[in-house]
Amino acid sequence: MSSTRIRAFGSAAAWAALSAGFIAAALIFSNADGIRQVSTDGAAAVQIEQAMSGASALRNAVARAVLMVDLGVAPDLDDVAVVQGEYRRRIDVMLALDDEIERDTLEPAAGAFDAAVTELGRALTSAATYTEQLAVVDDRYRTLIAELAAEREIHVAELATAGADAGRAADAARFFVAIFLPMLLGFGFVGRLRRIRAEDRMRWQVEREQARQRAKDEFIADLSHELRTPLTGIVGFAGALRSMDLPPGAKEYVEIIAGEGAELQRMVDDLIAVGKIQSGTVTYALEDVDVVDLVQAVAAPFRAAGMNVDESLASATVRVDPGRFRQVVRNLLSNAAKYGGSSVVLIGEVEGRPGNGRYRLSVVDDGPGVPDALIDRLFERYVHAGDAVTKGSVGLGLAIARTFTEGMGGRLVYRREGGWTSFEVIVALAEGPASVPTRDRRPPSVVGAGDSTSRQDS
Repeated sequence: MSSTRIRAFGSAAAWAALSAGFIAAALIFSNADGIRQVSTDGAAAVQIEQAMSGASALRNAVARAVLMVDLGVAPDLDDVAVVQGEYRRRIDVMLALDDEIERDTLEPAAGAFDAAVTELGRALTSAATYTEQLAVVDDRYRTLIAELAAEREIHVAELATAGADAGRAADAARFFVAIFLPMLLGFGFVGRLRRIRAEDRMRWQVEREQARQRAKDEFIADLSHELRTPLTGIVGFAGALRSMDLPPGAKEYVEIIAGEGAELQRMVDDLIAVGKIQSGTVTYALEDVDVVDLVQAVAAPFRAAGMNVDESLASATVRVDPGRFRQVVRNLLSNAAKYGGSSVVLIGEVEGRPGNGRYRLSVVDDGPGVPDALIDRLFERYVHAGDAVTKGSVGLGLAIARTFTEGMGGRLVYRREGGWTSFEVIVALAEGPASVPTRDRRPPSVVGAGDSTSRQDS
């Protein structure tokens, strides 16, 4: 072959390689654009999902407030305000995607739902009826969710299309690279592999968040609606019957109904508390309170129901949220009633000085204690020993007690010593006059266990 032909062949090969390189580069850039579109649609879908989650959380907060009003309790509108603020923030973040979101449709629907919730809040704090406004909230909530779901489906479809286009462009680019530019093969393969993993990870995260949020929201919403009516009837009729002059046998039945109603009330309180914990809306209003008065007020209904509760409480002023602290003590006493023995003792001990000391409240019983298999998961949600149905437990009490105790700056500890089971709530002493312990009335074995554990923690 002559040199001229060789040069011509080389030039043609070079032009072919250069053309193939340009084509490959064009395909690669096209693929990168497709990936950017995938990222944009994925981000839009995630923001829409976050907005739906915020709307569901706000609807659940409204349901809890209405439930409290139905039960004759002042609604926690501060909780609704916190959740409403988070809802508005998520809506604003979503609407900031002007080029990707159908703002003209979503913004009015989001605003209408927000305004309806605000009006319902006013109705709950006034003497006016709120039934009609609650129906407006539900209607606008369903409208908003439908609009958000439709918008999300559009982006999910675009995400799939962009992913498919990006995949085809990448396949063509690999073909040209494999034939004309072998040295780019490694780079193309690694880039493609990373993109596939990123797309799979994004889809998996979106699907997991959707499933988790949907399950939680449905559980809380359904529970609030299903328990509200029967609980109101049980508590109301039991209170009415208690005030009547009934035969002794009938009075016993009424007391049973009242006791079961109180237990159901505790379970509803636990479920509402879990909803707040999961949504991150739990707040703590710390006050200086008399711990003995607070504990005795919680123990009184248990004694009235026939529970044998002894006490040895040191007088002290502690720094706690009274409502949260009452629920902690109530959950621990309820736990002792279900799983403990026949003897329950409340022991209060002062450790240190006011201002920098602590108060240790122990709920002690002579029951069998916690099975070894459950100790590591004792303070997790939905964990209980034995038959939860017959004992009336959903496995939330200890988890809530620990969360609330730690939220008030304290600790909740479980101990098993000398045949006695002890749950110890340790909270801060308030600044003020020194506290003086009362005369100790604990059983001998409990005194020893309590003194020993106090030294270990000091």
